[in-house]
Amino acid sequence: MAWKKRSYNVYFLCSFITLGGGLFGFDISSMSGVLGTAAYNNYFRVGDGNYKQGAITCAMPFGSLIGALASSFLADKYSRVTAIQFSSTLWIIGSIFQCASNGIPLLVVGRVVAGLCVGICSAMVPVYIAEVSPKHIRGRMISLQQWAITWGILIQYFIQYGASNIDGGPNNPTQSTAAFRIPWGIQIVPGVIYFFGLFFYPKSPRWLASKDRWDECMHVLSRLHGNGDINHPLVLAQYKEIQDALALEREQASTSYQELIKPRIAKRVFLGMSLQMWSQLCGMNVMMYYIVYIMQSTGAGSPLLTASIQYILNTALTLPAIIWLDRFGRRPAILIGFTMQAMFLYVEGGLQAGYGRATVPEDDTPAISWTVADHPDVGKAIIAMSYLFVCSFATTIGPTSWTYPAEIYPAKVRAKAVSLATASNWTWNCLLALFVPPLLWSINWKMYMIFAAFNTVAAIHMFLTAPETKGFTLEEMDEVFDTGIKPWSRRRNIASRLEEIEREIAEGNLKISDRAAHDEHGQVPEKRAVESVEPERAVQPQDISPLIHANKAPTSTSTPTHFNLFSNLVYSMSQEIDSETIRLPTVAEIEAATDLISTPDSSAKVVRVNEHFAVKMGHGVSLIEAENMRFLAANSKVPVPKVHAAFRDPGTNKAYIIMQYLPGDTLETILPSLTPVEKATICNLIKDAITELRSIPPPGYLGMLNRQPYLDGVFWSEGLNPKISGPFEKQEDMNLAIIEKLRQTESDQYIRLLQNMVNQTFHSHRTVFTHGDLQPKNIMVERLQLQERGGCPGFRVTLLDWESAGWYPEFWDFCNATIACHTKQASLQCNHLPVLQLASKVGKLNTNIHAYLQCYNDIHA
Repeated sequence: MAWKKRSYNVYFLCSFITLGGGLFGFDISSMSGVLGTAAYNNYFRVGDGNYKQGAITCAMPFGSLIGALASSFLADKYSRVTAIQFSSTLWIIGSIFQCASNGIPLLVVGRVVAGLCVGICSAMVPVYIAEVSPKHIRGRMISLQQWAITWGILIQYFIQYGASNIDGGPNNPTQSTAAFRIPWGIQIVPGVIYFFGLFFYPKSPRWLASKDRWDECMHVLSRLHGNGDINHPLVLAQYKEIQDALALEREQASTSYQELIKPRIAKRVFLGMSLQMWSQLCGMNVMMYYIVYIMQSTGAGSPLLTASIQYILNTALTLPAIIWLDRFGRRPAILIGFTMQAMFLYVEGGLQAGYGRATVPEDDTPAISWTVADHPDVGKAIIAMSYLFVCSFATTIGPTSWTYPAEIYPAKVRAKAVSLATASNWTWNCLLALFVPPLLWSINWKMYMIFAAFNTVAAIHMFLTAPETKGFTLEEMDEVFDTGIKPWSRRRNIASRLEEIEREIAEGNLKISDRAAHDEHGQVPEKRAVESVEPERAVQPQDISPLIHANKAPTSTSTPTHFNLFSNLVYSMSQEIDSETIRLPTVAEIEAATDLISTPDSSAKVVRVNEHFAVKMGHGVSLIEAENMRFLAANSKVPVPKVHAAFRDPGTNKAYIIMQYLPGDTLETILPSLTPVEKATICNLIKDAITELRSIPPPGYLGMLNRQPYLDGVFWSEGLNPKISGPFEKQEDMNLAIIEKLRQTESDQYIRLLQNMVNQTFHSHRTVFTHGDLQPKNIMVERLQLQERGGCPGFRVTLLDWESAGWYPEFWDFCNATIACHTKQASLQCNHLPVLQLASKVGKLNTNIHAYLQCYNDIHA
């Protein structure tokens, strides 16, 4: 297929698709403007009981709840755009039913059907916008959804306000039903425009990638972010980041539904659902649905006109939030919003309580039971508090309640998780619509106090659980939520991975060949060329076509199911060494290397390839080692070899980790020749490295990176059984796994001894990132030529072999190092690690650290 080179205007795409939010707003105010008309009250006879009106009002959010839950299935299977377009047909049908309703049943059916549309749009429009917007404008683009909602509310309200004056106005007992049929019929028009407009919309690039439609993904990205240029660095960087994230998700081999209940994702699902819940319990929709009743209680001269000011403020004050949300962040908006809303509601409730009274028949206000009409100034103050409440919501919670849940989830669960968050919104919306009318009637001012209390609790909850997401790409959200940094802590200003990739591509250090397999005219070439930094020394595609250079490399030892994802890309890295550009070695060159750096075994060996590279290779090599080293390079100053590439050859199933070659010798080799002063110097360097390693914030679990199971032999099990191999939520779970593993080989008496010791001793330890195999052979020492003060030689220490690294209890490296030493020189490796004094804790067992070390050694044996 030939592709036309043209670009999409992201602002226009996001603006038009938020018409789904406009439909949402139409439906919100489709009742508020007709509640005060004689035509509506006489025709439907809702009466004073309010439950009839509550049922009519909640029909729309009930349908929206169903639509939100169904939206993820439609969006994942047929695409986000198709799901939204389908919803527009439901809107048209629902609007026709409402316009033609001859009683409450058909009206309710029409509102439920229209609500299905609103539920799908409210869930999927933010997802689509999040997936097509660059990170620096993502917040304001998703916020357009809220602005569209406010415009829908405003436009529909004034349509109803104008229609309410038909046949002598809203108080005329013989007013025509056109007063409500015209507004409900006009709703059909935007639905028709929406349906036909979406035919011209591109699919989400992240959805296309999930369906392995990589050519289309690349071209949509190029039109969104590169003016149609598939070679644009930002386009290539985003393409690569989407690919890396999808590769990792597929490697984890779990379904979306299973992933939602895993603690790592479940806490985000709960956070998104909570924010949407609080956005309803804050009381805003009560102000929108029943603002006419509130204005009547104040004795306002024209409740419909006075209420309209609130809708204007809601629309106008949403615009500043759109502008500054990407500048000041989501977290401040959330916290400030709930705090201000609580304050205004407390004041409004207090004024109602202090100056209000129950209505009497002479008041001629059958729809309300409480009034402050006797105190005009107080009524004005209550109206002012209502306006201020709406202003605070419009500038804070309104936009962020849609932006935040749309951006915090991984791609493979995003549609489902956002649909759950949106379903939470509609669940509470439905309940409030049903029960607020009787609440207004029966408890009056106390209702304001209840919603004020909800805002107070919401502010505290969000302070404790919601981290800032501004400035992160969607693929970087795992780093935001899984690093263990407290939400209220200030994060280090680390460059975005996307920006780093884009810079590498722009500088020529990272080049992607076969860019979606298209030439400059958009045609698929017959032969795919491989690009290199030096064309005359180009890497042959048959040698390293599966080469992957990614921060999150695959770790499976089996051939990936979707290997076509990887084989379409070859990454050629360049590095400035002595002013010369050096390319990576090919697989053939690696296999031909004979300079062994380590003693080889049947599963792995390390070879030197020319003067620049050391390559760890073999069937037993795990790519998670490269993942660990990249993680440390990005998040700490721990000295590790630089990783240039990591991949598994699908033909031979051999893994290759291409690293920087490090001069020097292992500590095991040079240890006998060191003086006491040199040993102390090296020991201090190791201590500094371990201290830095332990300063990395823990993620809240025990296991390897990205919640992968342990590879340490202590936890090995057939098929990596999570009950034995992890990951574990707490140390007690890890202890049970060790005991379960030993139970297979040891006596019951030994198991009882170990259980007693574990129960009394091994708990409440700090979780730290741990090397996992810290011993002299894995510590590289380079003797520097420069002399330090005092005549002592300088050294450079680098820690090697990170295959077993992960999040362990703080004593783990100490135990490993002690067992590995077996000599009196053990102190050289161990005195920088914390010694666990166990004797005083174990009590009657009269044992100490050596008892545990013996158990640990038995496991290894």
